[in-house]
Amino acid sequence: MKMLKKYAYLLTLAAVAFGFAACSEDRADYEPAQPVSPDCQEVYFASSNPTKVDMTSVEAATASIPVVVSRTYASGAASIPVKLISASEGAFNVPETIEFADGEEQVTLDITMNTPLADGDYSFEIAIEGDEYVNPYTQLGSYAYALTVTIENWEKLGMATIRDDFLTTLYNTGMPVWQCECWTRSTMPGYICLKNCWTSEYPFNAPGEYEEGDVWFYVNIANPNQVIIPSQDLRFCWDPADGNFCIFTMAPGTLKDGVITFPTNGLAIGLTIYTGGKAGWYANTSGMFAIAMPGYDIP
Repeated sequence: MKMLKKYAYLLTLAAVAFGFAACSEDRADYEPAQPVSPDCQEVYFASSNPTKVDMTSVEAATASIPVVVSRTYASGAASIPVKLISASEGAFNVPETIEFADGEEQVTLDITMNTPLADGDYSFEIAIEGDEYVNPYTQLGSYAYALTVTIENWEKLGMATIRDDFLTTLYNTGMPVWQCECWTRSTMPGYICLKNCWTSEYPFNAPGEYEEGDVWFYVNIANPNQVIIPSQDLRFCWDPADGNFCIFTMAPGTLKDGVITFPTNGLAIGLTIYTGGKAGWYANTSGMFAIAMPGYDIP
């Protein structure tokens, strides 16, 4: 028994010695983190900068992409080099420096685009380098920034006419007829896009009941015998407890003589909250819902 204990003791000592040796070897290879220069201004790209922007080629011709750049220590003026890591060839004009005035903590680096540009994605990545500018351990933002710009060219076709038999299922709205702008865009062939159709242009909406800004209503007319209204949030609401109205296609419609129609009960209503964004009630219950393309009338 004593002999076994002795061997156990020796094995323990060996393990401890091995542990010290391994630890010592690890410590020999350890490289401490590089200290931050005491003169570092800690310049960084703000985390609020977008990573994706959509615009048309017309907008791109006059647009300036503002990139917010900040610094922690603002004493003294500074002209900070901008390193261009990558960029879509010929698409962007990136300034070579970021200019801070004395005491200035935040500035905007304005990047412009060369136009005309075909539809598609264009991107760039820039960075700030140098111990006097960059603190690699900062959590305030990033010393590198990348952005993708998607160019989508739109074409206005004219004014479309809509006759409602959608909300008549649930509300005593009658069947109002109204107009809105009708557009197409090359990145969505086969679709028409109706501008603010169910928001500011819908006759029964009042300010505050719909989303501000441009809202697009999409209709897929690629196959005139199988017209589909993709399921979509219509961006307006008459009861906040129910949420926004949603539209669904239950049976495909047709595009004939410039007018889109759907079968009776071919559409459905949903509410983002009350029905969880799913279809809840049949719509177009009289079969009167119609969209006339620009230049056509609803019979």
